[in-house]
Amino acid sequence: MKKSTTLSLSIVASVMAVTLFHVKYQVLNLEKERLTINRKMVSNKEAIHVLNAEWAHLNNPQKLTQLNAKHLKLKPPRHAQFMSSKTTGKKLGQHINYTINHRR
Repeated sequence: MKKSTTLSLSIVASVMAVTLFHVKYQVLNLEKERLTINRKMVSNKEAIHVLNAEWAHLNNPQKLTQLNAKHLKLKPPRHAQFMSSKTTGKKLGQHINYTINHRR
């Protein structure tokens, strides 16, 4: 009876030791993974910070005005270039009718 109890306790202790060993290494692996993810998060936050700074620089109205003058030479629209929604509808209707009539 003593031998079977000792054997049973030895087996239980061995199973517990193996399980503990296995859990310990799972925790270590998860800890490494967590550290890697945290490093990536910090790196991504830094990259986002840099991109936000670049975006702010590129969208500076003075910078955009300079780039427009250098490359596009766009000017603000004149009043005559605007039309009411009624006029827009009429002109669009005329364009559609013209397109339909001239496709035949």
